[in-house]
Amino acid sequence: MLTPKFKITQEDNYILLTLHIPYVKISTSEMFIEGTEFKFYLKPYYLRLNFNQELVEDGSESAKYDVDSGDIAIKIPKKIPGEYFTDLDMITKLLAPKQSNPTAPKIEVVSSDSPLEIPDDFEWEWDQQIVENTIDTAVSYGFANNHSGVYTRFLDEYPDLVDLPDPDTTQPEERLLLMLEDLQRRFDMEHYLNDYLGPNEYVGDVVSTPFIPPSIDNEQELLVELTKTSLTPVTKSQMSQVMIGLFDLLFAYLFELRHTQGRETVESAWSISKLSTQLSWLSTGPTLHSAAVLSFTRALTFPLYRNFDLCSKVLSDLREVVSGGRSSILSTLLGLYNTLRTHEFFYLHNAVFVKEYCVWVQHVSDKHITKLQAALGDMKVTKSDLPLPLKQFEKLMELGEEESDSEEESSSDEYTSSSSSELSDSSESEDDTDDLVDEGVDNDKEMESLMENVKSLDLEKNKPATCLIEELN
Repeated sequence: MLTPKFKITQEDNYILLTLHIPYVKISTSEMFIEGTEFKFYLKPYYLRLNFNQELVEDGSESAKYDVDSGDIAIKIPKKIPGEYFTDLDMITKLLAPKQSNPTAPKIEVVSSDSPLEIPDDFEWEWDQQIVENTIDTAVSYGFANNHSGVYTRFLDEYPDLVDLPDPDTTQPEERLLLMLEDLQRRFDMEHYLNDYLGPNEYVGDVVSTPFIPPSIDNEQELLVELTKTSLTPVTKSQMSQVMIGLFDLLFAYLFELRHTQGRETVESAWSISKLSTQLSWLSTGPTLHSAAVLSFTRALTFPLYRNFDLCSKVLSDLREVVSGGRSSILSTLLGLYNTLRTHEFFYLHNAVFVKEYCVWVQHVSDKHITKLQAALGDMKVTKSDLPLPLKQFEKLMELGEEESDSEEESSSDEYTSSSSSELSDSSESEDDTDDLVDEGVDNDKEMESLMENVKSLDLEKNKPATCLIEELN
């Protein structure tokens, strides 16, 4: 648990406590007031304070959270109005655990034969140590690179929050390279080929279903909630990357919508976070096309159904959303925001990315949206673009299928024509056999060569992956 930075002052009737707890879901916070003790809990933060004078919980206590500053202002009533509380500047004393019986000996020697008994009033307390909420790092991420030092403090509690191992120390140019290496380790050839050779009925329905624009019932409520989020300025040099990030988020959310046919599941927040390069690796492709390539690649690596035609259909959905202008994009972003906001820890992505996108898209100039529409209209993504040898995989499997069919046909022919074979010329038989053997050897060699390519998923040997790296550099 983390002990938040805090500040204490007092009025005649109240203790005023300010806690700095940025990027939290404040609705899950808990407060406890009893006697001289105050406790505050909001994962991953915990604060326990022991005062010299008594507090009271009488209904006048209050708490107000400022989203922009990340501060929560808490008013705690004094039991005796007007009483002066002493030692409010003695932080170590305030943080110390409450002594239930200060006169009791601290050490008690017991016989080695006696079982150790824990008294009923034994208090289990977390150790508290003030930690800085700002990590000393020049690394930034999030909308327009507006955030830093956010994810590290949550990773101990939520290790699946992001895939990037050291989010607050890894430089931006390293993130994409690490992500590509991770993708190539995680890509499952067998899963992909199973879906390629035998797509089931559900996938067919998912691909053929007409696009239905996303909509949520509480859109107005969310828009009111977003008024608390200030507009982050975007410089001219940042605009291109912000647009690429917008594509990344929209693709991830629209893929999940089509993949589940609009039925949100308990896995939806996880799926979106995995599909988005930004949310999983705090990075995007350096160009719009490279971002699309990465989105396709992740969509062929993580979901239950991994189908290239499905990816292409989602790209078509995305074009339709963007063609609807700012209002259509905003509705889609609000759907994404709504999906993440209720999750135990993926809600943090809203604070770092999605909220600010929702506010920004309401103010961005129409000319930027028009440019994005034009870029998407001209863009195509092929299997050869992806940093995975999909065509080699497919050819390998097709050769295997052909060889299997050829063996079955050979077996059948040998059985039905055994009598005529006995009458044939022996030299002709030898020639025919040699032809079949030669053909088999050629196929085997080609299959072995392809298998070697499959096994050597190396960035240096993989042209699409190398191109992405060159774009980054």
